[in-house]
Amino acid sequence: MRLIQFVIAPLVLASLIVGVTSLGSGKQMLRLGGKTVAFFLLTSFVAVGIGLSMGYLYQPGTNVEIAAPTTEEAEEEVDELDESIVDILINIVPENPFAGLAQTEMLQIIFFALASVSGSCSSVKKQSQ
Repeated sequence: MRLIQFVIAPLVLASLIVGVTSLGSGKQMLRLGGKTVAFFLLTSFVAVGIGLSMGYLYQPGTNVEIAAPTTEEAEEEVDELDESIVDILINIVPENPFAGLAQTEMLQIIFFALASVSGSCSSVKKQSQ
């Protein structure tokens, strides 16, 4: 298991770098990104539809009685999960890209790969002109 975890981060980084550099222009990257987002949204809507229909059909939890938490308990749980969208977006940018690789932080690895490839592609374009 550790061997698989050892290989995952460099494999993801290398495949992203090779994949993005093989796209060539930024137009192709935007087109592929748009298709990816559209596919993600479509499959998410299908999954939500299946989940809601199964929940409506089988009605799970109808015979289960659970005591509602007190307001103090609920506030404590909300305080524990007090990470905003801004914090999540800030954490995508790695302080040290090699630490992100070592800890297998996938979003940081993806950001580092895309940033390094876009930087190298723009420098190659400037040199060719």
